[in-house]
Amino acid sequence: MKPPIIFVIASVFLINIAFAATLPAILIEKVDPQPVEPGRDFTIDTRKTSAA
Repeated sequence: MKPPIIFVIASVFLINIAFAATLPAILIEKVDPQPVEPGRDFTIDTRKTSAA
């Protein structure tokens, strides 16, 4: 018996969500808070730091 198409689509959708949850897109090593003056743009420091 062929399953209804809605169940096939729902199953694929849920499997994709579960797979995406196990692979974080961005790995944040640490966050250094820095004051930002009002009206000024801020920059994000992307230098690599050693974990040791």
